Amino acid sequence: MKKTAIYLLFFLLFISCKDDFIIDINSKKTSEKEFKITLTTNFPENTIFSITAERIYKRKNNGNYYGGVHYYSSEYGIKNGKLEFILKVNDSMWINNYNQYREDGNLNEFKNKKLTEIDYKSIKDSIEISVVYSPRFLFNQKSNVKKSLGENGENIKGKGTIKMDGIKVFEKSIKIFSKFEK
Repeated sequence: MKKTAIYLLFFLLFISCKDDFIIDINSKKTSEKEFKITLTTNFPENTIFSITAERIYKRKNNGNYYGGVHYYSSEYGIKNGKLEFILKVNDSMWINNYNQYREDGNLNEFKNKKLTEIDYKSIKDSIEISVVYSPRFLFNQKSNVKKSLGENGENIKGKGTIKMDGIKVFEKSIKIFSKFEK
């Protein structure tokens, strides 16, 4: 009797997880500052994700954390359950972009006082890669994707599903080591 109950429990668990969505993110270092990132998923063909790769840091006189962007895309759809891209880590580029934005902001009469200098001691030696599916904020989804996942993501389920503002989104992230170099 106990064996039958255990088998029934495993069977029910398998059936309930069968329709869960997953995203696996793998990285392979191809050179000192370059990584090949591979996403594998069971999301529908042509699903478009928002993908970011950021180095976490703080600003001087500001305790909040921010992300220095090394990569951003919301253009490429899943093909055969897979998406690949090359991440080139270029710390000087995001620092220069931030400093340029900060200087431009200081030129006008509505200065943003939150745009203080980067606190270089706070910069992490890792890059966080995040993959997000949102039915509302990624407007260029194919009709088959919207039909399968629902207009508001109502058909999305699995570890990584978050419900907010009446919609369901799916998020997965990993961290990879990449020593910060100014």
